Amino acid sequence: MYYTYIIYSSSIDKYYIGYTSDLKLRIERHNSGWGKFSSRGIPWKLVYREEFYTKSEAMKREKEIKRKKSRVYIEELIHSGGRPAGQEVSSAPQKLIIIGEFFYLCIIRTSYIHLQLINIISVTHPI
Repeated sequence: MYYTYIIYSSSIDKYYIGYTSDLKLRIERHNSGWGKFSSRGIPWKLVYREEFYTKSEAMKREKEIKRKKSRVYIEELIHSGGRPAGQEVSSAPQKLIIIGEFFYLCIIRTSYIHLQLINIISVTHPI
């Protein structure tokens, strides 16, 4: 598995976007001062990640996020748990999955599956 990830440093109020095949090791390196930019922001906290089957897909997603050059976009991404509203890939197949008492919208992408918890206020069952 490969990951596109976003980490945040509260000490410098900055986000860092990257990709890796070993997320735990990569975060440890950021927090050990490995790299000029990383050393300025210790401690770093993982705030977002997406999983991919291939390195090229993870790299492509990293570049896509970086091209936005928008803190607002990054924060919407983090808070929405996926692409911000209006940025979804509409051609992706979707299914509703029920696990226990929770409803999830399952969006099937080329390289990963995104599960989004759906808040349902009330459900009426016919008698």
